[in-house]
Order: sequence, then structure tokens, then C-alpha cells
Amino acid sequence: MHDAGKFLRTLSAILVALIALLAAGPTAWAKGTKTVVIHAEGPESETFSKEVAAAVPKGINVADAKGFNAALAKQGQKGAMGKALDGSKTRDKLFERVRKAAAAAKVDAVVIIRVVKEKKGRKVQIYVVDPQSSALAREDEIALPAKK
Repeated sequence: MHDAGKFLRTLSAILVALIALLAAGPTAWAKGTKTVVIHAEGPESETFSKEVAAAVPKGINVADAKGFNAALAKQGQKGAMGKALDGSKTRDKLFERVRKAAAAAKVDAVVIIRVVKEKKGRKVQIYVVDPQSSALAREDEIALPAKK
């Protein structure tokens, strides 16, 4: 398993940021629930994605990522985001594509989870992207021990 305490503390901080981000748009709240897409990649990414989705509070709908992924492909991002996240120039372009895809898919926020295997453990990178802002809503990195 992973360091549950460290992961849950970071997850809680991310969810607080996500709720604050989504609460900032009063017109969308008037229309109903907010919609979030979780995009995860890397080893065990599905496990982390499920944990994040399970922790999302009521009033926030976790949408299927198919529509968002199709919109992301139309923006030119096909395949894994890993290489684009590693470079500073490509990273900015990636987040711009994510914002445009989120707007096209009518998603209020995108949570990107990237799991990277390292020599002595794993690293989980989490990004919260708001399609209405040019800055990331949240960016965190969690170092976890190797899977037992």
C-alpha cells in the first residue's frame, strides 16, 4: 500500500482547493452541480484515481473522462502527458490544451494524477486545472514508499 497519512493529507488539501475553485463560480452553482474530470496515468494510477473520486464531496460530479479525452485529442494532446509535464515549455502548452478541452467538454475542473515509479518508491504528481484561469489551481507532489 502507500503512505496513507501523507496521501490523505495532501488529498484533503487538494479537495479543499477544488471546492474553493468550484465555489468561486456562482453561476455554475445556480445551474446545478459542478463537474470534474479525473485524468490519471502511470502505474497504479487507477487506484489513486478511484481514491480521489471517492473523496470528492457531494455537489461535485465526477464525470467520465471520455468526452474530455476526445476534446483533448482535438486540441492536439494524444497519448500520455508525462513528457509534456516534464518540460517547462511543453508543460505550459499542455495545460493550455487541458483548459481548452475542459471548456469544450463543459467541465468545471480537471484533476490530473501522474504516478511515476522511482528507484526507492513512487512519486504522485497531482494538478488541478481550472479552465477559466491561466494559472494552476493546485499542484502537489507526494513521495511514497515502494509498493509492498
